[in-house]
Amino acid sequence: MEGKVNLENIPAVFPGIIDNNEKKTLPIEKSTKILEFKIDPNKSKEIHRILTIKFNDLNQEFGLHVRGGVAEFLNAKADIRIETRSDIWTDIVLGKITMEEESTNGKVKTNEKAVVSLFIVFE
Repeated sequence: MEGKVNLENIPAVFPGIIDNNEKKTLPIEKSTKILEFKIDPNKSKEIHRILTIKFNDLNQEFGLHVRGGVAEFLNAKADIRIETRSDIWTDIVLGKITMEEESTNGKVKTNEKAVVSLFIVFE
């Protein structure tokens, strides 16, 4: 994280810029990486967690490390897990739906309730 996030390489797809057709072709790695730029450093400065995100429809897993006000996309596993479909994840990242509502309606499964509160640190 220290110096690993290059602000010159901000993904071209941010909320409000991407339409539904573009969303369908967005690689899941990029939708996860967007969170590196959407984190609120003030809300996340006391957090140190690693989250695994499993995409049931793609049979893929990625990690997200949140610590000291920054987020980093990883290819690693952690003890906190989320399981969902890639289209639901992309809508969460783009702000079209919330982690809380999708967790409540069962479209996002997790092994820890703290995952929902972890997502308040992202804009």
